[in-house]
Amino acid sequence: MFGIDDSRGFDLNIEKVLENWEVYHALREIVSNALDEQTLTGTKPIEIFSDIKGYWHIRDYGRGLQYIHFTQNENEEKLKAPNLIGKFGVGLKDALATFDSHGIIVTIQSKHGVFTFDKMKKAEFDDIITLHAIVHRPNDALFIGTEFIIQGCTQNDIDKAKSMFLCFSDLQRLEDTYIGDVYRRSKEGSKIYINGVLVATEANFMFSYNITSLNTAIKKALNRERTNVWRTAYADRVKAILLQCTSECVLQTIVDETYLKINGKWMYLYRAVDRDRQTIDFWLSKTRDCKAAKKFFRKALKSPHNSNPRVITTDKYAATIKTIKNEIKLERLHPKTKHRSSKYLNSIIEQDHRHIKRITNHMCGFKHFKSACATIQGIEAMNMIRKGQANTKSIRDEIALVNAIFCCA
Repeated sequence: MFGIDDSRGFDLNIEKVLENWEVYHALREIVSNALDEQTLTGTKPIEIFSDIKGYWHIRDYGRGLQYIHFTQNENEEKLKAPNLIGKFGVGLKDALATFDSHGIIVTIQSKHGVFTFDKMKKAEFDDIITLHAIVHRPNDALFIGTEFIIQGCTQNDIDKAKSMFLCFSDLQRLEDTYIGDVYRRSKEGSKIYINGVLVATEANFMFSYNITSLNTAIKKALNRERTNVWRTAYADRVKAILLQCTSECVLQTIVDETYLKINGKWMYLYRAVDRDRQTIDFWLSKTRDCKAAKKFFRKALKSPHNSNPRVITTDKYAATIKTIKNEIKLERLHPKTKHRSSKYLNSIIEQDHRHIKRITNHMCGFKHFKSACATIQGIEAMNMIRKGQANTKSIRDEIALVNAIFCCA
């Protein structure tokens, strides 16, 4: 590769710089490539550290970067292998261009050479200056892996980059499936990862997820920047992960009540949904006490589409807690049914209440309890159809569902 000269340079041919990228976006690409190399080669974990000069190092222990990698748009090996993060050539050049635009100096070393970067005239176009890679002789022919030495980035840049990877988070894994894994929700919200890289944060999801089996919608949505992945792309995969779950900490029925004013008095609408936000049952009551809670639980347990729950999550209202204990004692609930009282975990049904409130809040109010019951039955019926619970193939099926709800509600 090297002749008499100690180094040679070539144009990276970067056509477009991602102007909205910050330093941490570029660091994300370097870390992604290192993690992918770790996965492909089965070598020890990557290292990220700073030296006494304040330079940051990102090192893997794989096969070592070669100059040919700078000429690639997409690495065929990475495109074919499962559970990898990125397309090597694209992300690497985007990162180098971003570093250059922010005044960050990068040196790369491996057993194949030492690589530095500088602005030079484009071949045959003296008036055009582009970013070139300068390839030098290797310092150590026995060097293991690839090491990026980065001058000018801060601890905050490194922390931001690491926050975009599941492997550097402290999320607790609750269950794994062949489609992906379920993790406990973080303080910032529910994190959505694809092959370990953060693509979205959801305020209203109950868990965090790492999707490892990608469908067509996700593959189309994953863009060059790995950002702005819409919920529609991963919603089906999240649902599929939940349907595969069997652990008690994930499988749960969530029960809560909301309020309606009827003829100037507050009444109580008891509602229950399952882990997939599917409506289990509902019941409008004039009182909020143990007797009302007991009636609702027994009604819900008789619903033909409801199975005996393994975990029930409610708020910390004493009457509800007492009722669940009594139902377990009377064996109407399974003896091993677990109850959780947590306002935080119960947020999923609080979101489901909005479909009811969105309609009732714009009404002039209810004058009679009977008319309120009929209205709520209609709203819940349409809500269930909207969720796809009806399993209907025709208008007649939907009419049958509405009739069933009005008869049993």
